[in-house]
Amino acid sequence: MSALTILSSSIRQDEAGRYSLNDCWRAAGSPANKTPAEWGKNAQTRALVAEICQKGNSPSEKNQPLNVINGGSASGTYGVRQLVYAYGEWISAAFHLKVLEAFDAMVRGEIPATATPSFNHITLIRKAIALHGSTLAYHKRQGMDVTQARLKANAVVKEQTGVDLPKVLGWQAQPLVVQERTMTATQIGAELGISNRDVNQLLKEQGFHNDSRDAKNRIVWTPTEKGRRFGRYEDKTKAHTQGTVQPWVWFPLIVDVLRPFAKTPEPAL
Repeated sequence: MSALTILSSSIRQDEAGRYSLNDCWRAAGSPANKTPAEWGKNAQTRALVAEICQKGNSPSEKNQPLNVINGGSASGTYGVRQLVYAYGEWISAAFHLKVLEAFDAMVRGEIPATATPSFNHITLIRKAIALHGSTLAYHKRQGMDVTQARLKANAVVKEQTGVDLPKVLGWQAQPLVVQERTMTATQIGAELGISNRDVNQLLKEQGFHNDSRDAKNRIVWTPTEKGRRFGRYEDKTKAHTQGTVQPWVWFPLIVDVLRPFAKTPEPAL
């Protein structure tokens, strides 16, 4: 059996064999408002995932029909075959047909014929640059300083198109403007709707800090070189003894940087 190819675009798989819905989205021409993240918010999508789980999948993470990988070269949303069908239908009837043809061709060991690839890397980069420009202008109009607006635009572009523009275009990081207000992990969690423990784990996954243990076996978080651009050490008076401590705190900008990667808990039924 050959690999899955849709409109000349190779569709990656994760370790469990699930297919990259982000690759499918790009194969469809990166249609606006049709990203896997938007599709995953649908009640019908959640119901379909739940139904597939009830039909025999074990509750282990490896066997979940839908999986989101944050960070790294394989980041994105991955789904089983049935979810690829459903996602293709949600994008358009024409693309749904291409998905069905692609799976049929894969079973036969063929590559579906097509005149020209619909996905063009240069076109995607151009779309990403255009989105970056409009997003940057919008947030500057909302009162953000240039550095904050640029970082926000980078995050929006990566979420919507999967393109990391600073990395692709070799943009140099700009020094951050000093911000007076700072936030703790608990305060960041309140903004994102997650716990402070999840915030610290998310900061670690995205490369902003690392953890270690002190002499009393307590977790100590230390900012990385990347993270030092987004916060500072502050002198704070000790609660019950004399002297001060210097905890690391974050600038409010970190909330917008983390938001695309934060998984909010599902509401209780």
